[in-house]
Order: sequence, then structure tokens, then C-alpha cells
Amino acid sequence: MRLSVRLAKETIDGISELKQNLENESTYSGLRITNGFVVGIAYEETKDFANDTWGEVIRTKRIPKNNVDKKSLEIKTNLVLSQDVVDGINELKKILPNYLPEVSYVTTSYVIRVMVRAALLKRERKIG
Repeated sequence: MRLSVRLAKETIDGISELKQNLENESTYSGLRITNGFVVGIAYEETKDFANDTWGEVIRTKRIPKNNVDKKSLEIKTNLVLSQDVVDGINELKKILPNYLPEVSYVTTSYVIRVMVRAALLKRERKIG
């Protein structure tokens, strides 16, 4: 399923960092790794998190390895995602507002940002 979203610079940098990690793994060597594939991997690596782990991910600040360029803070992109990933994103859209008392809903791009951050934190062994 093609999903057209505006992703924050932090999300793009996180996807890029996760993509580099995946390219270094023998499982994915020689494959063309797309941003949609990386988001799918982030979902797979975090889908079994307990609900309270998401609160911890939201509270945990993570500085991207690359400096954030202030010139382009949002990038519109198309992601090709499986239906399972889209369904998972929709479920997280219901769960995450519980950990953000100042909001009543979250956007798809925010959910993707949190999923990518969670996958990176998990790989760095800083979380669940």
C-alpha cells in the first residue's frame, strides 16, 4: 500500500541511520533497501512492545547521529508499506495519545517517527 506522508527531518535521519545499520547486516547485503522497507523493519522490531514501553520511547530523547539541517524540516515522501504495517500504525495512533496528555490524536508521521526512534533505541539496547 502506498502511503503519502510528510516526515520530519528527525524521522528521515532516523530512517537513514536504520538503513545504514541494515545494509551492514549480512541478511540484507546486496538488496536495495527503500524507506518503506526500513519503516516495515522498524514496525516488526517494535510491534511486540508493551503499551507502557511506548511511553518510555516518547520520553526518551535521542540525538540523531547526523546534525539536523534546519533548512528542510519536513519532507513529503511516498512509502510503500504492507497492510500489516499500516494496521500497526493505525493501532499505535490509538495507543500513543495515552502518553501525550496534551493531545487527543497523533498523526501517521508522528507514529512513524516514534517507531523508527524505538527501533534505533532497541538496537542501541537503551530500551525494551
